[in-house]
Amino acid sequence: MSHTPVGGILVLATLLGSTVEAYLPAGLPVGLRSAGLPGLRVLADARPPSGPRGHPSALRSGNGVSSLSMSDGDGAELSRRNMMSLAPVLLALASAPDAGVAIPVPSQLRTPGMQKSEVAGFVQHAVIKAVDVDEEVDFWTQGLGMKVLRTRKVGGRETKFVGYGPETLRNNRGGHVSLEIVQSSKAKVDIGQGLQRFLIEIPKTPDTRAKLIKSGGEVLKKDLGTDDFFEALSPSGYKVRVCESKDKDKMITHPVKGLTLKTNDLPRSLSFFKAVGLVPQAEGLFPMMAGGSVLLRYEMNTGEAVGAAVVLEPLQKGSERVNAGTAFQLRVLCEDIDGTVEKAVEAGAKVVFEGEQQGVSTHVAVLNEPGTGYVVVLVDPAGFESELPQPPKRDSPKQYTRKGPTKEEVQAEKARKEAKEKRNRERAEKLKEE
Repeated sequence: MSHTPVGGILVLATLLGSTVEAYLPAGLPVGLRSAGLPGLRVLADARPPSGPRGHPSALRSGNGVSSLSMSDGDGAELSRRNMMSLAPVLLALASAPDAGVAIPVPSQLRTPGMQKSEVAGFVQHAVIKAVDVDEEVDFWTQGLGMKVLRTRKVGGRETKFVGYGPETLRNNRGGHVSLEIVQSSKAKVDIGQGLQRFLIEIPKTPDTRAKLIKSGGEVLKKDLGTDDFFEALSPSGYKVRVCESKDKDKMITHPVKGLTLKTNDLPRSLSFFKAVGLVPQAEGLFPMMAGGSVLLRYEMNTGEAVGAAVVLEPLQKGSERVNAGTAFQLRVLCEDIDGTVEKAVEAGAKVVFEGEQQGVSTHVAVLNEPGTGYVVVLVDPAGFESELPQPPKRDSPKQYTRKGPTKEEVQAEKARKEAKEKRNRERAEKLKEE
């Protein structure tokens, strides 16, 4: 995709980058949208077609992709006029207190009694296999400041979820993307070449790199042309791009900003991710994204983007094709699994499995996206919430009563005295007669 350079606006975007919620060099979006920007789409709440779907639902192996041909992507360009329309938006973001700090979180995907939810889906977590679960957990927790959120056993193997905060969407402090770290059955994990990196923003500290090395990671020394971020490898080989915020007053409520996937066929991958509800955001403003990349996020009914981003990076001309590997899955919450599966199949996806997930009884649909073969799992929101640890129940307040007899005890004592007095009167009358 071509880019239209407008020096003044790009400089303005760069100067205001520290106040915008998204991490600009990593290619993450500004939370607000300009009505004049092209390429922004909101998927209509289409009803799923009736009748059988006619797609395979049996288990299958491998990462085969469909042979259905797909049309080209949106191909929208930012014109000079549309670039200029960004200026008031950026200025508004810069002047607003706490502008773009928090990622808006929908109260919940499915609200009883409501016809439409606030958002069609939500990037919830990624599954990564690890050579050693504990070593991988140390890297993300001790090195990058995450916490162990929960654990569970599936098929006899323990998995650990790590993240920066609550996963639930039922309160405003939740909506944190987590990593589910699973023990690999092999001595080496097959990450493939497709998963490029996770994108994280944390406050700048002098010992971040040292902590990562101490926790088993490797800090990459590749010159990225900027000191705003660096990249590191986890013990199992996953790359993370770490943006260190230099603004001490900035509150980073949701540090996990997204992930980048390289695709062999950008139009087909883009069609798939749009089919599962993700919406392309404004393109062309973030120079650290690879040329032609497309950034997608879910959007609320109001059009406001929510949650982490998925960046699709095209295969460069002359480069070897990449494979998705077997160590990574992307899991998204989906309000209408049946209808979304229909759309995904039409976009070329193949259904690997659909039904209750082993061990947790949550309804899921496992799909192979058509561009590269990434495994994307649609998860029922209600089932997901039921998996989360429930907050401890508060003890009922201690019941305090007045000292002294109860009402029943007073009545019993009164009856006893009356009976005694009656017996005494009867005895006195008997003695008098004698």
